[in-house]
Amino acid sequence: MLFGIADAVITICASIGGIEAIHQLLADMPPDASGMVIAQHIPEAFSASFAERMNFASEMNVYEASDGQQIVAWDVCIVPGN
Repeated sequence: MLFGIADAVITICASIGGIEAIHQLLADMPPDASGMVIAQHIPEAFSASFAERMNFASEMNVYEASDGQQIVAWDVCIVPGN
């Protein structure tokens, strides 16, 4: 598959306990996995640092999503808190 908009998107929603579960999941994901969207119940002030922490744990590209964000293969978008 060429780098581009993902054909399939994995969506994960988590609350208490989700941070460590997401960390482990992303650490185990291959770098060429489908695009992902993760909504972690977290305060707005912490979602950017959460995305940065997950980026260091994963071979995928993890970042905090912004309005109009396209879901791209091999990328993980963390939904902003709040």
